[in-house]
Amino acid sequence: MAGDWLDLGYSGAQQGNVMLTVRLVVDCYDDTHIGSTQEGRITERQQMARDLYKSLQMERLVDDMGPLSRVKSQDYTIANGIKVYEQTYKFEYHDRSAMVE
Repeated sequence: MAGDWLDLGYSGAQQGNVMLTVRLVVDCYDDTHIGSTQEGRITERQQMARDLYKSLQMERLVDDMGPLSRVKSQDYTIANGIKVYEQTYKFEYHDRSAMVE
């Protein structure tokens, strides 16, 4: 998670524009090698990635944050048949924890 912050006046409160990257990591070694006859597993993994998106898009995890909005996604494979479905979301966050009273 990374954010850019702006002061909201002299109160100590800030507004952040935050990027959150979520990764769904699946071990695919057993079902993707040649002759595995497990092609349906690819569809299942794609559905898991869609379900992750549907569960996060427009979600607000705490009161001081705006809704999550997906801005980037990518899929890639790393060593030993590990498939990664990566999604990046942006949201605004108002941090009042340092406010001067």
